[in-house]
Amino acid sequence: MDIVPATWLGLQHTAKLGSDGNLGELRPDPSNTPEGLCNNMYELIRQVPAVLQNNIAAAYSSFNGLNAGFHIHIEMPQEVLFKHRKQYWPFIRLFAQLLDYFVSIPAVIGETDNYRRYKGTPYGMPGDFRLKLKTFEYRTPGAYILRSKELSEGILSLAWLSANDILNHAAIISDGWKPGKALEVIKALRNHYKVLSIEKLIETLTSESKEMAAAELPEIIKKIEGMVKYESVRNSIIDLLTIIGEAKNMPGPLFVTNWTNSYEEVKQN
Repeated sequence: MDIVPATWLGLQHTAKLGSDGNLGELRPDPSNTPEGLCNNMYELIRQVPAVLQNNIAAAYSSFNGLNAGFHIHIEMPQEVLFKHRKQYWPFIRLFAQLLDYFVSIPAVIGETDNYRRYKGTPYGMPGDFRLKLKTFEYRTPGAYILRSKELSEGILSLAWLSANDILNHAAIISDGWKPGKALEVIKALRNHYKVLSIEKLIETLTSESKEMAAAELPEIIKKIEGMVKYESVRNSIIDLLTIIGEAKNMPGPLFVTNWTNSYEEVKQN
């Protein structure tokens, strides 16, 4: 199968339905809920067939030497991103570590095209993030997640749930992100969440085998079920766990069809 560069299809680098190098990229409007963000994503996905020019669009984390990510932008306080970034840099690194645990361990269990995470480039490795104008861009999850609304909403729900929990705890401990409280925040969060060490996370997320990730999943579920906002995303997370639990439940890579079927089914019901 040949790969047609996205720019050959007229996709622009800065467009919402655009390109990033040879790859197509979706840049949906933000939302304060995983479901809302999926709705915004679908508005772009609906436009994909019109630009394909008899080609197909497929969602893979790695294919023919190309690696692709499912990047998640999380709004962060300006005190952390800019005003007190130096003091809160250790918190930012810990935030990435916690997302690796709560989001990326479940994500790699479902990943079939896993070259990206165990033999690929540094792109998408554990702890991969960028700081933007208003957001923390988490870059570790792979693009196979785009295959269906259920996969996407499940991973987004894990990110939304854990990020809210972490940031709310940190805001309270820091008394509104005071710079002198940064080290206290780190100590308290490590004690509260008790996740794998950075070394163990890297080993778990970059192993060719999924056994370590699968073995940690029950503990992750136990921890997220205790988070304050769990009930609001419970169904989406259960759907995700059902998909990654058995290979036969994994949707195929033709994501436009998969998303369309999900939304059409909702309409009919």
